Amino acid sequence: GRVLDRAATLARGPGLRAEGLRGGALWYDAFIPDTPRLLIEALHWACAHGARALNYVEARAPIITDGRIAGLHAVDTLTGQALRVRAPVVINAAGPWAPAFARGCASPVPGLYRPSLAWNVVLSCSAPGDCALAVRPPRPGGQTYFLVPWKGVLMVGTGHAPWLDTARPPRVPADLLERFLADVDAAVPDLGIRGVPVARVFAGLLPATDTGTARLSVREVIVDHGACGGPAGLFSVCGVKLTTARRVADKALERAFPGRRAQPYRAMPRPRRDDAGAGAVTSHPFDWMPPPGDNAWREALVDVVAREAVVHLDDLLLRRCDLGDNPARALALAEAASELFTWDRDRRLAEISALQRNVGPVVA
Repeated sequence: GRVLDRAATLARGPGLRAEGLRGGALWYDAFIPDTPRLLIEALHWACAHGARALNYVEARAPIITDGRIAGLHAVDTLTGQALRVRAPVVINAAGPWAPAFARGCASPVPGLYRPSLAWNVVLSCSAPGDCALAVRPPRPGGQTYFLVPWKGVLMVGTGHAPWLDTARPPRVPADLLERFLADVDAAVPDLGIRGVPVARVFAGLLPATDTGTARLSVREVIVDHGACGGPAGLFSVCGVKLTTARRVADKALERAFPGRRAQPYRAMPRPRRDDAGAGAVTSHPFDWMPPPGDNAWREALVDVVAREAVVHLDDLLLRRCDLGDNPARALALAEAASELFTWDRDRRLAEISALQRNVGPVVA
């Protein structure tokens, strides 16, 4: 990285407020364009090294023997089948739902996870340059926002607000979204952000320092429930961000399995995939649509449907590839994508209807 003078800063960031500008700083960081594929790839690695991923299985209650965890009562939410999973150690890593699971184990922990709402907005316009811009509105205490070139459009974030209702999926209230866009517009008024259509809102929950605030936690929470009066062998872990997840996992495993250390990342062989189609899923520009008669996009998803526990159409388009990044594209391709499954017509229509409910701006 390096410091830029005023002219170089304006050249790198067209649309920046020039009044009072003296210079800027240019630095480099990692960026993940397709987080769903990253998560699926992590599951591939885990399963290649002995894990078993149980999709659509919900842990309901602990199995406790003589004050120690012995496993879990679970249910296959697709079939309703009751399951018993035996294990001498259980790690509760359920994120915003970790407190509810801990309460179900008769071992509530104050402050395990205090949720706050966070969101990023995709705007239907090109980014002003090839760099992400860190900008701030011209008022005391103004928040820093990032304007990120993403798949040919502009992603803006991150908005933050308190959140108290973990019983429903996170939604951004319309008034908060409007204030957010006004704040960003004040930071870069020459871009005219207020007049650009919102193409997508990605919303989720992040841990806060206190209930009812948007002050983000900066340190993970790892709890040994056996040391707090709960069942021995039960642990809860809540991290703070993806870039520290590996270290948090190491700490949690050190607590759960004293004297044993996680295998170094570089010592782990890559998951073996024997067929040529595996890993063929590619990233698409936000406005990309397949040319008429081009079915290559479907061919890339055949292996995904076969190997990655795809149950529903929205699993495929929203959580196994990036075609669902653009809601209009997801709906336009929904019928053709549904033909990759062995569903009858009624099931395909039901899956397309479910997809319609699950895509689009996440706004209350």
